[in-house]
Amino acid sequence: WIIAIPYSLLDRSVLMAQSISLFLSILCIYLGYKITEILWNKNCAKKVAWLITLFPSLILYSVLIMREVYVCFFLLVAILGVVNWSKFKNLRSITLALFGFVAATFFHGAIIIGGLVFSFYVGLSSIKNFIKRIIKSRMNIKLLFITLISIGICIAYFLNLITVPYLGNFENSLD
Repeated sequence: WIIAIPYSLLDRSVLMAQSISLFLSILCIYLGYKITEILWNKNCAKKVAWLITLFPSLILYSVLIMREVYVCFFLLVAILGVVNWSKFKNLRSITLALFGFVAATFFHGAIIIGGLVFSFYVGLSSIKNFIKRIIKSRMNIKLLFITLISIGICIAYFLNLITVPYLGNFENSLD
């Protein structure tokens, strides 16, 4: 259905769909470079970019109209958000990570588990910081917002309001 949008706007073209997949695979190389640069240094990032460039499945699937490149791209977007959040602890990084996890879930349902674990960890971290700020008599609205959203996502999962394709809801995962 993602390819259906350009098809409806322009015309049916297999080359256009292959170009979109190729463009996303090139962005995967850049995202791998950027993640490695944040974690280590530029020299290591160049080596990782070459390794990703020569990775067989990325090469083989980049010109086919399949979901693998989309999964890799959105998963790397989510990982970039997680790495940025671990370094900088800002709301933009959380939004980027959750967007990546949700978008990757459309192509592979089990990736939502990564989003739930990340939300749970962010929620615990923000609750801890929220309690510290209450003790120090300093209130942060952004931290309160993150805490409430994270608690809401976790409660929705534990109350079986969120269902993951192929995995089911929380009750099914305990079975």
